[in-house]
Amino acid sequence: MDKALRSLLYTAVVRCCALLEEDLGLQLEGAYGMHGDGRVELLAGLTHLNVVGRATLP
Repeated sequence: MDKALRSLLYTAVVRCCALLEEDLGLQLEGAYGMHGDGRVELLAGLTHLNVVGRATLP
């Protein structure tokens, strides 16, 4: 594999990782009220969670 192809693959992998991290952060914030700055919303405000979702929160 030549250097140019390795560089393209590396860039694609790094970008994919960044997108996955961003998506996971948005999911945690939207579903579980866990924000990137460390804030966690109160369970009482997460009314969209079912019994199983509420049981998995600390």
